[in-house]
Amino acid sequence: MRKILLRVVLCLAILLSFIFAVKAVRGLRMYIVMSGSMEPVIRTGSLIILDTMKTKPEPGEIITYDMGGTLVTHRVLRNSDGMYVTKGDSNPSEDHAPVSGEQIRGTVILSVPMAGAVILMLRRPSAICLLVPLILLIKLIKQAKERNLHEKDHKSRLFHRCSHSGDSYDRRNNGLSD
Repeated sequence: MRKILLRVVLCLAILLSFIFAVKAVRGLRMYIVMSGSMEPVIRTGSLIILDTMKTKPEPGEIITYDMGGTLVTHRVLRNSDGMYVTKGDSNPSEDHAPVSGEQIRGTVILSVPMAGAVILMLRRPSAICLLVPLILLIKLIKQAKERNLHEKDHKSRLFHRCSHSGDSYDRRNNGLSD
């Protein structure tokens, strides 16, 4: 269980490092996917990275565009006279309105499954309240294991010392016997 918790904390640290690195690079933006219209390619809760400099996509590329104040991430099917026809991979039909170049925020260059869901969770005050006890629990487990190893090492040295001195070691009583 300790290894699982340590891996979770490590993954969170890597995710946060990744987020700060992306924010530092000019022309990249991050968004969290809130619907399943692009599944299975981009799952709900994924973190997507956009290249905001690439606003003239080719058919087959996935873009994020502004549709009346709502951001939509769909695949470009074709370019028709400067307007892009798009469709969500899991949607049965094309989007109702074509997308202009001015609406395009960028082209998706990376999708990190579940990372967006983790970010949303960490933004909640209740998540911080859960992380602190989790970290303390990991620390307590680690201390208990170290204490257990120390006790085993002590008993092993005692047994080794007794076996060389001719005394016998009684494992049932954790000590010397007569």
